[in-house]
Amino acid sequence: MKFPDDYGGHDLDGRVNQRAVFVLDKENQIVHAEYAVKQAK
Repeated sequence: MKFPDDYGGHDLDGRVNQRAVFVLDKENQIVHAEYAVKQAK
């Protein structure tokens, strides 16, 4: 899981479900990142 590990989308402790949106430019550089985190009950 290289990409999730590098960009913070991989949660190892299991208590958080995390989703992310990344917008890339023509050179595949991240120009926008948005994270949505929902705590598990």
